[in-house]
Order: sequence, then structure tokens, then C-alpha cells
Amino acid sequence: MEICSRTFLEIGEDNQITPDEVLVEGTKIKILSPTDCVKDRLAGYMYFKSRDNFDQALLVAKKHPVDLAKIKNWCSGEKHLDVFDEFMTSLKRP
Repeated sequence: MEICSRTFLEIGEDNQITPDEVLVEGTKIKILSPTDCVKDRLAGYMYFKSRDNFDQALLVAKKHPVDLAKIKNWCSGEKHLDVFDEFMTSLKRP
């Protein structure tokens, strides 16, 4: 059986998502990078008003290194810099 090697993902208007590859018990799996995971969770907050998604974005950002400049740029492209500002304010809280 041949497995398709291309993966197409979109987060909001960003269709240039390339998943990370991680080896788990000898099997290569594709997952979102922490930065893309935060963007995905923030998209759920932006478009579906899901506070759980916002809280999940914070949890990921507090546990893993993320590229805040990329997240800010993405939020700007989605016309939701207000969400980035809220995210940064919450991220700085203890």
C-alpha cells in the first residue's frame, strides 16, 4: 500500500503549514509544531469564541518554545491582533 507523502493543512488563511515529524516507537508521525498548535488553538478562539481553545494555546506556549513573532504576524493576517494582545497579556501572568 502506498501512502501519500504530502500533507495539506490550513490554519485560518495560512495554507503553508508543514507538520513536524516525530519518531514514536519506531513510527514516524506528523504533528503540528508548538507554534502552529498555538495558532490552531487561537483560530478556534477567534472564530468559534471557544475559551477552552484560548486556554489550550496558553498551556502549549507555557510548556514549549513558540515563535511569538510568527504568531503575531499570523494574528495580524487574520485581522485579530486583539487576540494576540490578549494572548500576550495572559501569557505574562504567573
